[in-house]
Amino acid sequence: MRTVYVEVSNTLALGFTTGIQRVTKETLRAVQKISSSYRFIPILYCPWCATWRHLTDTENLALFSQTGYRKNCNEAISGWYHLARKMAPFLKQLPGVYRLLQQYKKIRHPPCDPALFIQDFEQGAIFLDMESSWFSPMGRDELLGSLQRKKVWVAVIHYDIIPFLFPEYVHPETAKRFALHFDAHIRHNSTFFCISDNTLSDLQRYVAAHYLARPLRSDRITLGANYRQTNDSSNPSLPRLVAGKRYILSVGTVEPRKNYDCLLTAFEMVAEKTENLFLVIVGKKGWRSENFFTRLERHPLYDTKIFWFSNIDDQQLTTLYQNAYLGIVPSLYEGYGLPVVEMLLHGCVTLSSDRGSLPEVGSNFVEYFNPERPGEISRLILRYCRDTALHRARKKRLEQYTAPTWEETAHELVGLLDTHFGSSQPNPAKRSEQGDATRIYQ
Repeated sequence: MRTVYVEVSNTLALGFTTGIQRVTKETLRAVQKISSSYRFIPILYCPWCATWRHLTDTENLALFSQTGYRKNCNEAISGWYHLARKMAPFLKQLPGVYRLLQQYKKIRHPPCDPALFIQDFEQGAIFLDMESSWFSPMGRDELLGSLQRKKVWVAVIHYDIIPFLFPEYVHPETAKRFALHFDAHIRHNSTFFCISDNTLSDLQRYVAAHYLARPLRSDRITLGANYRQTNDSSNPSLPRLVAGKRYILSVGTVEPRKNYDCLLTAFEMVAEKTENLFLVIVGKKGWRSENFFTRLERHPLYDTKIFWFSNIDDQQLTTLYQNAYLGIVPSLYEGYGLPVVEMLLHGCVTLSSDRGSLPEVGSNFVEYFNPERPGEISRLILRYCRDTALHRARKKRLEQYTAPTWEETAHELVGLLDTHFGSSQPNPAKRSEQGDATRIYQ
């Protein structure tokens, strides 16, 4: 049985589950349930022990929980260190202070059991980069070169190239880390499994324009959408706030790319013409969201007709999906668009932006709009509010919708591993000798 190592350092460190973390958790859970010739092992890198290791029992449980697990060896112990971490760019200009803080963290980090240490990755194994590993404490250039020399295959689940296509939507530090991460995978000939045809096309065009030497190794993988429901009701007041109300639901991290400002403007136009309609936004506070929240919290309709929730579980989100009058995805770009799938899966009539992969994901079950035109969005909302027959017809049509499952994703992943890393393929070291990709700097 071949081993597939999957790093989960970032997934465990975060205190919430969304987007990429959901994909990592659900895919790993699903591959454990199917029969295959692969053994998937989640691992993390401890920079203070300078080694890869297996997860503890507690971390294994936390990996498949909803909230994640912060007390692993990559997290600071003291509260003030979290503040120091945010100040790292400034502290690095004071080498003595920065080295002292790093030494403090090394001394105070929870001890690792040496029995969990991974001494080496065996020849013929596969390293699968599935999470947001551009934040990993182990740089990919160093890691991938080492894996290649050890004849270990490397694949990456590729979500999008938003930092290249729309750098204005991404934090500069994230863009920098992503660029280094991506460049390392290209130069070390990793195989890319893209989550949509649109993402695959974006990747192929970008590599063709910016790299020379050899063909990109890439393929397409389908993501599931049937997430688990829990019995946890940590926020029992949430259903009461929306109970009995006709509301629009929008789900996703609050950041510029999600385009909530435009949605809020569109809702203001709608609110002037209809009384019995509410807006519910579900998502964490993201990068550069301060101006939006200032506008939201000062809005005369906030907490009366406009609601924002940042910390709800899957059971509560399911309730919101099932009872929403309309679901709206106003994003300026998406590499996939999981909220569209989840809205359709729960029978929610859905309106979506026509950008990125959203039309691919929603197909003809969704009605689309230009996300830069709030007037167009408001007219579409009013049309469905006033024409109840149209709304009923759309909702009826959703009975024909079937969403892919995570079990299907697991089977597809196994098939892709067989195709790209089967016994008939040259080993990674020989494949590396075929030539290196060369970055074209402009």
